Amino acid sequence: MSDAIGQTVYSKQWLIQGLMKLIKFVENESNRTTTTNIGDNESTMAMNDGDNVEFDEDQLCLIWDISSDSDVQQCLIELNAADIFIQTIISTENQRLAEIAIGILGNLCHNDQICNQISTNSLFCSNALSMLAATDIPFLIQLIRFLNTGLNKQPNKWLPLIHEQNEFFNTQIEYLLANCLNRELLRLLLQYLNDVLYQSDEELAGNNFFNNDSNFIIALCQACMQILSEIDQQQNDNQDTESIQDVQFFYNFWFILEMITRTIDDKIVSDCFDDIMELFLRFVNGKSFLDFSKSSSSSSNSINAFSAACACLYRLMMIQNDENISQIFREKMATIDDDDDRLKSIFNKSMSAILSDQHNWPTSTTIHHDTSILRNIYENIDHLYRYLFSSSSSAD
Repeated sequence: MSDAIGQTVYSKQWLIQGLMKLIKFVENESNRTTTTNIGDNESTMAMNDGDNVEFDEDQLCLIWDISSDSDVQQCLIELNAADIFIQTIISTENQRLAEIAIGILGNLCHNDQICNQISTNSLFCSNALSMLAATDIPFLIQLIRFLNTGLNKQPNKWLPLIHEQNEFFNTQIEYLLANCLNRELLRLLLQYLNDVLYQSDEELAGNNFFNNDSNFIIALCQACMQILSEIDQQQNDNQDTESIQDVQFFYNFWFILEMITRTIDDKIVSDCFDDIMELFLRFVNGKSFLDFSKSSSSSSNSINAFSAACACLYRLMMIQNDENISQIFREKMATIDDDDDRLKSIFNKSMSAILSDQHNWPTSTTIHHDTSILRNIYENIDHLYRYLFSSSSSAD
């Protein structure tokens, strides 16, 4: 009888042995220590003891690699492996082991049955959210991936837990956005926060994740600027890497900012307006950030993000209520690119793409299938365009 897992070449006995060794290691570790602080750089490393039973990192990393395979996932379901990895995460003080275990859970959550099982364990899910206070970056990267997969698969189970820990959640996300220098973690945080807000009720999104606190918006801007600074450095070093072309973080930034500024007040606008204007100018002047030339998902994403950016900037300009604001904007624009027609062209291309999408509805829409939302997307861009360039004409 074959020992292979499904149609794979992986051995079921080998997998069982790996899980048994993991259970034994965690049990031995628990017997030696009485405190746990997952992901904390200052935690006691149980692996330092001379008489430790070491966990097999290579084998666990291979299990991590194959845990995205559907046949392997089915085998892990039969072995109740999710519970083993959950117990490992809760119990271990070893940072690397915690990272591997949460990474495996992140892969397993792509399986609907396993994700439902994990998401039903509200105690562990609440604990997982509390682990956002960890300081170990590799662990946090895998934690955010796990949390976001669970959220998108089971929003009805995860959102209530997030709202229950609203104050803690906001504080930790804000702290990470403001202080983290790791670009991968910042990108994941922006994606996660965008998905949390998108899955939430619109009114709750603004009230629960902003609370009229300028510090959150400032932290959000700092995170975006940190990612951009690293991209700039890579480009200066002539590193043509795939990550440079990854612009989704900037789209997520504008989606988040547009949602949380719907109830913004005057004082907060004055605290963060300059940063937001600088980021808008960087956005419209970036060579790869906006692409309206093709009927594709990337073009659609560009237009939606540009619309969100326009809506946000127009909203803040209206609150500022400064008759010189459009002049200030054009002066800042001139320091980057003195071609006023190029900026107008960006607005015109985006609006033309939307009008084309409306004309082809409903047979070949690429931006959005809902005509009312298409109209809103268009109006967001048109309002800022008219405000900036009508003011420009009158000033001239």
